[in-house]
Amino acid sequence: SWMDGVAHNNFRLTKIENYLGKNISQASPSEQLQAMQWEMKRDYSNSYRIFMNPNATDVQLRRASKAYWGYGHEGDRYINAQSLLR
Repeated sequence: SWMDGVAHNNFRLTKIENYLGKNISQASPSEQLQAMQWEMKRDYSNSYRIFMNPNATDVQLRRASKAYWGYGHEGDRYINAQSLLR
């Protein structure tokens, strides 16, 4: 999800690696989650607010997922996340 996309002037991976101070492949899962929260709060505040809202609806969560990850497979990610909460 953090691929840089020069064609769309999207440098998510570069920003994340600068934040971490290392290559993403060297970051632990915990560091990657911390970076994800940092990025979401900074650049995707609406999605972050929805994800942190325990009363968010399924529709809101799916919309926030698509806004953050940016492609149409948010349903699978949402279902996988829901299974972790049970």
